[in-house]
Amino acid sequence: MMQMGGPPAGLMVHFARADGDGFMLCNVWRTEDDMRSFYDAVVLPRLAEAGLAAEDPSVSTMWGFARP
Repeated sequence: MMQMGGPPAGLMVHFARADGDGFMLCNVWRTEDDMRSFYDAVVLPRLAEAGLAAEDPSVSTMWGFARP
């Protein structure tokens, strides 16, 4: 992420964890539009370049978020 100039606009939290034979990536964005813009412009093209299939992200509304 830092090689791309830092976190993208609207990204609040990013983490990943092992999930079976792969990984689950979880992100908290300020808005769904921020996420969709980054996903369409950055994630999808890079996955395609790597020959990987993309899945539509699962989006849930968050009602509260706190960080120390």
